[in-house]
Amino acid sequence: MHWGYSEYAMRDITKFKINNVNGLTYGNQYFWKDNTLKVATEHRAFSSMDFIHKGMEKLGYRMTTEEEPLLNYSVDKIDVSHMEGAVPANNVSIKYSGSVTTTYLYDAQNENYKRSVNGKAHTDYVTKEQYTTKNIITYQVKNSTISGDYKGRQDLETVGSGTGYFISNGYAVPIVWSKPNRNSKTVYKLTDGTTLKVNDGNTYIQIQPVGQDLVIS
Repeated sequence: MHWGYSEYAMRDITKFKINNVNGLTYGNQYFWKDNTLKVATEHRAFSSMDFIHKGMEKLGYRMTTEEEPLLNYSVDKIDVSHMEGAVPANNVSIKYSGSVTTTYLYDAQNENYKRSVNGKAHTDYVTKEQYTTKNIITYQVKNSTISGDYKGRQDLETVGSGTGYFISNGYAVPIVWSKPNRNSKTVYKLTDGTTLKVNDGNTYIQIQPVGQDLVIS
């Protein structure tokens, strides 16, 4: 489900035959707009699971999959503090550029992380509530400005392998990520080769440019 696209996204949607519903084409059928919001038109669009299912059925998209989820969620609480290489992670700072730094502050009472951007609480435009997350996965890849792109869009080298961190419940542990080709999912493992399991809840995956500051304390 999307409203608009970059030419690169549309090229990949076509190349990889990705089932999709574009609001520019089906806006009146599977989306609605809240025009009281003082934001750009594409940010006033909303959908729902009922609308999504309606669109999938109408367009003949399959409703089931045999693909495994990207992440392995655990119903039982994972104690990250006892994992090999664990370090305290009450404050996490992820710098993207000279103009954007994302930070997380651990809320021990609610066992989640409160998200801020450039020192200001990152809040939902409608509810005004600060965004929170249970898990954070962060790692660095090479990036470059796409040649000739007038918007300055970035190409990220996500195919390959490298190291990063899994952060949850006030602690961080080193991980290894790998993605052998464009069609495959990224695989996350602990440094001993064990497949990473994450705590039940939402997960933010933060892919940072190589060489930018990452501070975990």
